[in-house]
Amino acid sequence: MSTQFDLTANPFHVLSVSLRSRQEDILAAHDDALADGHRTETELGAAMRALLTPKTRLDAELGWLPLMAPAAAKEVGRKLAAGETGSGDELLGKLGGLDEANVAAHLCAYEKSRSFWIYPTFLISAYEEFDEQSLAEALAQNRQVSGFQKIDKSMLSSALSDLRKRHARAALNVIKRNADPGDQMLLLMSEYVPMATNGHQPTKSSRNVDLLIEAIAQEYDAWSEAGLRKISDEIDQLAAKLRSTPAASGIVEDITSALKRWDKISQPMQVLEQAKGHDEPRSRKIYEELRGLCLWLANDKKSYEPALGISRALQDTFPELPSVSVALSDDVETLEGLVEEARKTRVFEPMLNALGGGDDEALGDLETHLMGSGFGPTSSGRAKLLYDAFERCMAAVTKTEDEAILWHILRAAMLRMNNERNAQRAALALGEGLDRHSNRPPAEMASQFKEDLLTIRGNVALDDATALLARKETSEAIKVIDRALSLGVADDQSNTLRGIRSVLRRRAAVRKIKLAIGAAVAIGIAYAIYSDNSSSRYSPSYNSSSSSYSTPSYNAPSAPTYSAPAQPTYIDDFSELRPAIGTNNTLSIAELRYCQFQKERLEYIRLKATDQVLAQFNAAVDDYNLRCSSFRYMPADLSAVQASTVKYKMQINASADRLLASWGQSGSNAWQPSPPPSPGVDTSSSDWVGGDTIGDQGAGEGVADDNDHPVKYDLSTAEGATAVQARLRDLGFYQGKVDGHWNQGSKDALAAWKKSAGFDQDDRWDWVVETMLMQN
Repeated sequence: MSTQFDLTANPFHVLSVSLRSRQEDILAAHDDALADGHRTETELGAAMRALLTPKTRLDAELGWLPLMAPAAAKEVGRKLAAGETGSGDELLGKLGGLDEANVAAHLCAYEKSRSFWIYPTFLISAYEEFDEQSLAEALAQNRQVSGFQKIDKSMLSSALSDLRKRHARAALNVIKRNADPGDQMLLLMSEYVPMATNGHQPTKSSRNVDLLIEAIAQEYDAWSEAGLRKISDEIDQLAAKLRSTPAASGIVEDITSALKRWDKISQPMQVLEQAKGHDEPRSRKIYEELRGLCLWLANDKKSYEPALGISRALQDTFPELPSVSVALSDDVETLEGLVEEARKTRVFEPMLNALGGGDDEALGDLETHLMGSGFGPTSSGRAKLLYDAFERCMAAVTKTEDEAILWHILRAAMLRMNNERNAQRAALALGEGLDRHSNRPPAEMASQFKEDLLTIRGNVALDDATALLARKETSEAIKVIDRALSLGVADDQSNTLRGIRSVLRRRAAVRKIKLAIGAAVAIGIAYAIYSDNSSSRYSPSYNSSSSSYSTPSYNAPSAPTYSAPAQPTYIDDFSELRPAIGTNNTLSIAELRYCQFQKERLEYIRLKATDQVLAQFNAAVDDYNLRCSSFRYMPADLSAVQASTVKYKMQINASADRLLASWGQSGSNAWQPSPPPSPGVDTSSSDWVGGDTIGDQGAGEGVADDNDHPVKYDLSTAEGATAVQARLRDLGFYQGKVDGHWNQGSKDALAAWKKSAGFDQDDRWDWVVETMLMQN
């Protein structure tokens, strides 16, 4: 029997008999046909045997026109043999069920006049109307007339399965004749198979249709095996070539092309398996091989662009593989980020290298060259390398989102020089060179960059003025300040510099006036530095050396940000700690409090002092300038201390009176000095003010200090002593019993705590000590 589905080769048509013909009629028909000579004896004998053998007879019955009247069936066979089918669909329109399916299958193989789609459509539509029970009844009636035995139900089901495969091959023959078999097969699938990729639901479906579609798919799968194997071998060869030469050009494009051809053929089977919730096995194998190649390229070779190209091709090729779509989306997103980082690294690498590339020695050379030749076209050494790299980068990133990154890198370098490396002049040279350049920072950071430059310029001016004052070059210090103010500095520095300039001019004018040296109190030069928030080195997010591309997840780099210095919360305090002698020290809040309070005390004394204490006063001023003439501080610390200075001005003045009395000035209604500090406390400087706290009367265990501020916890009472003992125990200073007896152990614990808090190490108790100790 021919591999094509051919109704004209059916035994009933060959012998010109019907399903109702009896055995003797079949034998007679064989002899008549043999006598006619239109067919060979072999062909006629095979047809006769097929109709007389139970299994082959059932196949012939199902493959003919079992639902049609014998005369009508004979006429259809004649028309098919003579090619008198007309438009084909006219004939099919008069049929139904299995008869229509058989005629459509025949036309799939032999009709050439119509377009591809008409006959497979009639074939599948016939299966929608197919009723196995009605067919069985029709066959039983015919056999009852013909005298052949009844049909077993299992035999009928098996024969129908064989017929379905023959119908599927007939439909595939039409699909194969199309220029794009895969596209036509996919179109057929879209009519009858749910497509999860677009939410499509089939318009037609039934159990019989599903079985036929499955049969057509199996035939298509077997037919496509050879073509897919050829493409798979091609992909294997390209992958091996890329592994041996990752930088080779054109391979990714060739793999992408091969995947498109694979998808043309394989996509119908992917859709069918997707509808079942499965991955199409051969496509899954291709995906795993190529994804492994992408992981190797990205992780081992840092070849992100080829990995991205292949991953995108996989994403386009295999959306119908349910288990891989999420992983592919993640891969593409991560690789896009890595490719972008690698691109930025290539763009900015010359800049980063010119900035030292993390080498402190190279950065030191850059700072030296910046201070010597500035930042511009005429720079020399590493400063010239940096400027040239800046020009190249600027040309590449102008008017792109990367332009902000370039300015962030340079701003970070400028801040690092100023904040971490004590290279303010190099930072100023870099900042002023950038400020002169024709390209400007992006709008969102222009004001911050300008403020940075003004602050650094103010820092340098303050440093230079401090150095000049140390050498007694007052006029030169004024010139430095004048120049800085003319160029512009930060607002707070402008106020400071103007104040210093005013004092310097006034001091020069009144140098001979009695006690004029007191003006030196105002010469203390201080300037703010950035908090740790701003001084930390900026690390661009495109540092590819830290990137990783691996399953199952990736961390995307975050964009750089600059935060304003954190503003700590300060407890209202008045403990003081005398700073060490020196300049440019960064002062703690207690040390800053000393400088501010001592300045107030000396100014207060200057207005009241007489010739009797001039020597002591000048010595105190000299000591103050040694410790407080030039220092660094946190802006929030200064704000807190300035607020305390105003709040406790009365107590500060009272401590100044005690200091003045300790120098021996009489008749000043001064407070009497407090007892000297305990042994071991530094008393070498002449500006000791009765301890390191304001308002410290030295009243021992009294209940009030000299300003009528009562203590809440009276140590002479059990209640007060108990509360203070408990507090000292909680802080780890007191190990004895909390029993309300203020004994030597309690006093020692209090002295130890006072030392840790910056007070003199003694056991004196007043409202200042109480406030500091008992606060939460």
